[in-house]
Amino acid sequence: MQQALRLRPDYGDAHYNLANVIRRQGLTESAVQHYQEALRLNPKDAEVYNNLATALSDLGRQDEAMEACRQLLVLKPDMAEAHQNMGNFMLAQGCPEQAIALYDRALELRPDYATAGRYLLAAVLYLPDQSPEWLFAIHKQFGDRYQGVHAPAGMAPAKHPRHDRIRIGYVSSDFRNHPVARNVSPLIEAHDRSKFEIYLYSHLEKSDDLTQWFKGACHGWRSIIDLTDEQAAALIRQDEIDVLVFLAGRFDENRPQIAAYRAAPVQVSWHDPATSGLDEMDYLITDYQLSPRSTSEKFTERLFHIPTYYLHVPLTGVPEIAPLPAKQKGVMTFGSFNNPAKINERVVALWSEVMRAVPNSRLMLKYRAVFGLPRVREHYLKLFQAGGISEDRLIFVGDSESNTQLLNRYAEIDIALDSFPFTGSTTTFEALWMGVPVITLLGDHMVARWSGAMLKKLRLDELIANSEAEYVAIAQGLAQNLDHLASLRAGLRERVARSPLCDEKRRAYQLERAFRWMWAKWCAEHA
Repeated sequence: MQQALRLRPDYGDAHYNLANVIRRQGLTESAVQHYQEALRLNPKDAEVYNNLATALSDLGRQDEAMEACRQLLVLKPDMAEAHQNMGNFMLAQGCPEQAIALYDRALELRPDYATAGRYLLAAVLYLPDQSPEWLFAIHKQFGDRYQGVHAPAGMAPAKHPRHDRIRIGYVSSDFRNHPVARNVSPLIEAHDRSKFEIYLYSHLEKSDDLTQWFKGACHGWRSIIDLTDEQAAALIRQDEIDVLVFLAGRFDENRPQIAAYRAAPVQVSWHDPATSGLDEMDYLITDYQLSPRSTSEKFTERLFHIPTYYLHVPLTGVPEIAPLPAKQKGVMTFGSFNNPAKINERVVALWSEVMRAVPNSRLMLKYRAVFGLPRVREHYLKLFQAGGISEDRLIFVGDSESNTQLLNRYAEIDIALDSFPFTGSTTTFEALWMGVPVITLLGDHMVARWSGAMLKKLRLDELIANSEAEYVAIAQGLAQNLDHLASLRAGLRERVARSPLCDEKRRAYQLERAFRWMWAKWCAEHA
């Protein structure tokens, strides 16, 4: 392609194709330049606009990405991918209702568009006050629609000879520097190789050092990015996988819908905080904090409870815990580094009540570079002002920062305020590791119980609220007792490190025991 450009620098397709190649290599800035040149030469090429919008978004240039998407929708209003992309932008900026409408439109245009369906299932989890019946119906509708379009006759159970070791396959788009990968890597490393063979099925465009680690840590690495769901299922069958685990199903570029083709005898959902809606997904891994026996949440899968669901590798090479800033500055600083999609009007109303209960307190909001966007700041300013909180009490951090710089921000925060109904997970763990207690409101669904489940494992029930009034009271009580807050802060990291949240070997044993049980049950039923 570079040779073609040397011969014909005005060849738009060559710029476009080169951009696609180098973007996969991680050269996104250069890819954007070639997409822009391709558009200069072919200003009505919809595919170029679509890929340009995605590349700009990857760079954090959200305003430019949205503008490219708007131009694409003007050029081709019936392009499903354009509506889905715009939905992603709206979700990232804290507007799940608008995102859902755009995903719905994409599915109207392309009923078999699994990616838009997955993003829609992610977006509905951010909505407050949704009944378990409604949420289940939405998920089941997606599962039935996909099954009906792609595998209407159903797939025969995958059968193959028994192996000396159980073959476990993991399907993910996150085998890279990503929270899911950091959560799963200890398990991959700890797997008993005398009893298990590990295969990784990766839908990954760009690799990094952690990707290389995963490649070396498994018996078989398979890229499925260029395969259809049916082709990927055929590859997995060919590898004779016994237990297939789908990681973080609806998020990023993951592909739980491969399960519709019955790629393996036993199919398991893990790190997806709600049902897949797929009848062919056999189990969903959870624990009794996330999914108590009394839960009203509904699933197509059978729930399999393990003692500890959430685990995170202890953070190394990170800043030391800073002294309590309120003691130095004389003012209480709350904070949230959660995705704006989680910060809905009810969340802002509750946080405003907290700030009114703690006079002169401030709130820091940070998520990537999103709070640097004028439209996002204006949106949240209006919501907070409606709750009686003036602009001078809000700290919007819009810088694009490394993870170390992000963790350094916790030196400025006294107490983290959790979102609802979709609570934090990685953000909660990182805050706790940096010595910042997290106040959470416990809900009924899995997504509303992530932070609470972590705090339970740390025996920090004092930070778990069962009502909005209790949430405010907990925040007010902590803010009025700086000595207790400082003591809690100083000991939090060691408390987390010694807890089940960081017990890699125990969690590996729990999951291996689960996989052995699932496989033994299937074998007994198909003897």
